[in-house]
Amino acid sequence: MKRPQIITVLVGAVVIAILYSLPRVVVENEDEFTTVEEVDSKTDPLETSSDQEAIENPHSFEILPEERENIDRLTDKVESSASTENFLIFADSLARAYQNQAVFDSSAKYFELVAEKSPGIESNKNAGQAYFDAFSTEVDPEKAQQLASKARLFFEKVLDEKDDVSSKNKLAMTYIASENPMRGIVMLREILEESPNNEEAIFNLGVLSIQSGQYDKAIDRFENLIELNPSNLQAQIFLGVSYLETGKKNLAKEQFTKIKDQTDDPEVIAIAESYLKEIN
Repeated sequence: MKRPQIITVLVGAVVIAILYSLPRVVVENEDEFTTVEEVDSKTDPLETSSDQEAIENPHSFEILPEERENIDRLTDKVESSASTENFLIFADSLARAYQNQAVFDSSAKYFELVAEKSPGIESNKNAGQAYFDAFSTEVDPEKAQQLASKARLFFEKVLDEKDDVSSKNKLAMTYIASENPMRGIVMLREILEESPNNEEAIFNLGVLSIQSGQYDKAIDRFENLIELNPSNLQAQIFLGVSYLETGKKNLAKEQFTKIKDQTDDPEVIAIAESYLKEIN
């Protein structure tokens, strides 16, 4: 499994770590349905220079040697581009090169530059997704919230022009990490009101149920999701965790054994084996 795919499988664990710092009442109120209009709309874009600097100066990652030369070449092209057309081509290529190496904050920086010079649904969605990926894999809660704020700005621009359910899902999760988390819960529930089998919304609510310690509810979410998509490894892992947390050790053991049989990725296998050791 390639590095970005490994990150995707494990990203939920990082999101949960961030969400554990949030008020538990957020998800405990999940069953109290309200509309988005009834929740205060409080956006919190980056306002201070220190916040902006934290985003624009991403931390360094180890990049595979064979990709470093390509990234350096594209960086030179971006900095020396004399025309907007060339700048957009090279900046987009550089953003994707960083994305392929799972260096999401650097990828987001260049997708944002593209969106600034060529605004539109696609460019705003690319920037929002990159900032969301950076938010989802950032272990520092303060910086994660800054990245979430940036992602939120771009997803809101997408939704201003188009009803895009994937962008709405991700926008909801950025609100969960904001000062207005109930707005995110409401948005996720609205998605399921319109599309009960939306896998992304089911997964997100399952993660939030784990965050609040509502493991029985998480089991319902992840069992439902696995019925819809048996190959969803994230859901498989979190279902096993939820079984274990509710004392259903036999089901947890069966679940983690099944995960090992479904993948040859060493990272995922290591996760499953660590839980199996705990059970035994």
